[in-house]
Amino acid sequence: RSFATSALEEPLLSPVLTSRRTISVQSVNDDSYLYSSVYFDRVKILSAEKHENIEHSTLLRNSAHETAGEGSATVFDSVLLLENNDPKQMYQSILDKETPLESPKWYRRVYDASPIGPALYCAKLHFGCCKKSGRGESSDTIKTCVHQFWYIIIKILVVAINLLALYVAVVACGATWQIKRTIRKLPYVDQTIYAHMNEGPVCAFDEKCGNIDIYPNETVADLTNHTIAHCGPCGKCSGWSDLELQYSTRHDLAERAQACATKEMFKGKEALQQCLVNDIGWTWKCAGCWADSIKCSSQHCIFIYLQSLWINAAGDFDVSPDQITSATCSEANCEAGNPGDFVACSGANRRRMNITSDIARPGTQQCAIVGIPDNDWGAFFDPPCPSE
Repeated sequence: RSFATSALEEPLLSPVLTSRRTISVQSVNDDSYLYSSVYFDRVKILSAEKHENIEHSTLLRNSAHETAGEGSATVFDSVLLLENNDPKQMYQSILDKETPLESPKWYRRVYDASPIGPALYCAKLHFGCCKKSGRGESSDTIKTCVHQFWYIIIKILVVAINLLALYVAVVACGATWQIKRTIRKLPYVDQTIYAHMNEGPVCAFDEKCGNIDIYPNETVADLTNHTIAHCGPCGKCSGWSDLELQYSTRHDLAERAQACATKEMFKGKEALQQCLVNDIGWTWKCAGCWADSIKCSSQHCIFIYLQSLWINAAGDFDVSPDQITSATCSEANCEAGNPGDFVACSGANRRRMNITSDIARPGTQQCAIVGIPDNDWGAFFDPPCPSE
């Protein structure tokens, strides 16, 4: 019988295992490989003319020994020690040799799955020492590398597009949920802050840069010859320097506070508070109220803010029930005690001082009983009060 017929009649693996691999017997007139497989493609078969009557299991052992060469070690060393020629034992011995003792580390698996390896190979092939071998590179190799390079680029673009789509979906869903929650809270905010703004306690002073204190209502303040500085009780921002700052920054305060929030986004309250003191000029206590409000807004309104960046509306600070902006969300969640309580903490703000600012508001949200003549805070603070 020919050697090829003997190889087919005496399979190396069991029928179950054979079905999982592709076994091919090549021409045996010259030196050839017995099997084109992951385990046996390194075993070179001796000339069939000299060994045509030898069973291929024995031939495999001798070939492994001859292929290894003198003084070299192969994965078939343990096969030579077997007392019989059982192909299954030979297969298991080879498998034991090639199976790593430990599974690769997680970072190695990440590296193998990433396009970093092919990219480094391409860089080495085109720009490294490989070009200096003197033999050059075949057109097939260069073509393969170019294909790998573009495959990497396309893969990165696909991943980037998928991540962008995921980001858009998450932000859109989050913004929708935050808008619905803001709409539910707005009636409570309107009732708590604005419905009785002109009827409750007031913060009034006896003279410019003088004593400033809380009075039960407008009538009591007038009877005691005190001028109302703002509606509502005094707070941590009701000092003279903070009151003057409310007016002087009326056109850009929201933007400057937002800049501090962006700059100190990943830092704590104290860093944000210090930024508000340095970049805007608030007193330390007043800046603490602003820092708490900004942190509250970042927690409850971040998706609305991110969505506004898509439509170039990050600077839209309008507040109205018909248009839910990040300013509206902040007011609904961070000013009336549900959960943030900025208004009670700060006391003074531009609404309560009847100062028209960069945040457009309806007239019902402006205090109407402020005692400054002609509501001209600019003339009133000229000259400004001494620093506290």
